[in-house]
Amino acid sequence: MSGVVLDCSARKALEARAARIEQRHTAILEAMQTPLIVSRRRDGVVVAVNRAWERERGVPRERVLGRPGTSIGHWCDPAERERIVRAVDERGAVSEVPARIRRTDGTVRDMRISCVAVELDGEPHLVWTPRDVTAELAAERKFATLFATSPVAIALATADGRHLEVNDAWERMTGIARERALGARVAELGIWAEPAERVEALARLQADGALANFAARFRRADGALLDALVSAAPLELGSERCVLWVWSDVTEQQVHQRLLVEVARAVSPAAAGAFLEELVARLAAELRADAVFVGELVGPANDRVRTLAVWRDGARGAPFDYALAGSPCERVVEDGETTVHPFGVRARFPRDEGLARLGAEGYAGAALLDSRGAPLGVLVAVSRRPLERPALWRTALEIFAARAAAEIERARLEAELRALAASLERRVAERTASLEAANRELESFTYSVSHDLRAPLRAIAGFAHLLREDFGAAFAGEPGRYLARIEDNALRLGRLLDALLELSRSGRAALHPRPLDMRAMVQSVLAELPEAQQAEVVLGPLPPARADASLVRQVWVNLIANALKFSRDARPPRVEIGGAPAGAGLVEYWVRDNGVGFDMRYSAKLFGVFQRLHSAAEFEGSGAGLAIARRIVERHGGRIGAESAPGSGATFRFTLPAGADQAA
Repeated sequence: MSGVVLDCSARKALEARAARIEQRHTAILEAMQTPLIVSRRRDGVVVAVNRAWERERGVPRERVLGRPGTSIGHWCDPAERERIVRAVDERGAVSEVPARIRRTDGTVRDMRISCVAVELDGEPHLVWTPRDVTAELAAERKFATLFATSPVAIALATADGRHLEVNDAWERMTGIARERALGARVAELGIWAEPAERVEALARLQADGALANFAARFRRADGALLDALVSAAPLELGSERCVLWVWSDVTEQQVHQRLLVEVARAVSPAAAGAFLEELVARLAAELRADAVFVGELVGPANDRVRTLAVWRDGARGAPFDYALAGSPCERVVEDGETTVHPFGVRARFPRDEGLARLGAEGYAGAALLDSRGAPLGVLVAVSRRPLERPALWRTALEIFAARAAAEIERARLEAELRALAASLERRVAERTASLEAANRELESFTYSVSHDLRAPLRAIAGFAHLLREDFGAAFAGEPGRYLARIEDNALRLGRLLDALLELSRSGRAALHPRPLDMRAMVQSVLAELPEAQQAEVVLGPLPPARADASLVRQVWVNLIANALKFSRDARPPRVEIGGAPAGAGLVEYWVRDNGVGFDMRYSAKLFGVFQRLHSAAEFEGSGAGLAIARRIVERHGGRIGAESAPGSGATFRFTLPAGADQAA
């Protein structure tokens, strides 16, 4: 027996190495995010695809491997594949060849195909790398559509001014055909009326990185000069630096602006009453309108228009009125907006006799609205020719409609104010006459109180006194008590009459305000009140006031006397008097005591005439002192009030106009 022993270690090492290399290449292939497919050159059989290709095509690799690429059916035009293969045979590789592929879900995608020839296992193969450009092409087509149809003029040029593309709006604006513009330089076309402006625009573009709304003038192919706003932005096309130029023709806007400025300048100095007349005249001149008028709505239903200012055929026109129904103004008023009929207005509104008489062809009307948005009237301009610039007519009327409406509203308000003033004058005269009659009656009543009522009162008191002196013995016991009550009530009624007269005088006496030294006045009042000598009186700051001296003195007398009276049972009686600035040109004073106080629930009665919170048996008085104080304070434009609690004393406060130094 014989045998052969072969050493296979080297071969196995080579096989293991080859397996590792294949595994590595397979891993790299699978990790690639770019779709990739490998096929044999001789029969097109697919030998490898990666996961990215599966995701891109939506086809599992099992359905592709081992089958010819032509049988997969994803080429929309199989001839495209053959052309690519022939090109690879000739050149060894092709890049970014356009083709269309159909996915398994039926959708068609635009692709860019790259392909290279390689040798695998000694046999030619093709490595295909498709790139989906469907979205890119859609964006390009969208951009191309937007570029071509944009209403503003757009030009794409190189940095040295050579035109690469222009859109339709650029052709219309410049009057230069696209075929002539492409490849031509800016200087050759003569677009910039002032070459220095282009130099400045380029300098700004380079310095700022962009150019926005640069004012310039450009020249059309027919030589006409137009105003424009120019914007520009740099961009890269491949390796070439380019500039995208955008031109906005504002010539018409400049004309509009100049016209409106002229109208505004002309009507601004006009007096209020002449404004509407000046407005219609200037609008007619600048718009070259045959008639312009301002009218206000009248009638119970606001269904008619009455003109306030008319300009017709170069002169002031006679006022007129017309019905809204059947006129173009009807729609203007209903919508509250501006309406323009550049031509054929008579045909559209055959019932409008005014348009027929004028022979109107073009019409513009703006609604005049008041400050609340309600319709007031119309501003109308009419032409016997079609309107050449309807946008200008609309703009002019819209701008000046608000001012015209304000003028009408102002005039109406002035008329209402005049009527109201006349009505108020009548009412004031009637009220004055009524007050004078009331004052005469009050004076008669006061005279009656002073004389007619006092006479019998004195008689009652006098006879009671005589009875006590002459027949005192006869009035011992119960009759004497009755006689004493007669005397007391007569005296009380006398005090009430005095208080009533004082209240009347406090409300009717003329005011004579002057600066008052309040400290001196309060000290004078305290000196005249004997009760003040039995109490502890504390004087704080007392800023000066400006008021009637005699009336204000009465306020102090009443308040201080009240404080002394209601605190006389305290041990010791204490009264604090002071004041301080209160703002708004007023100074506040107060009188505070430590007396019996009162319940704030009944504070509303304090300042009523003859209203009392304590009985006459407890504390004497008529109950009119606080009412008098309130009337005097309020006549000076001040206020008076009180704060208290039972057994805790009371504080009375009142305000008066401050003296000159305090008011400042």
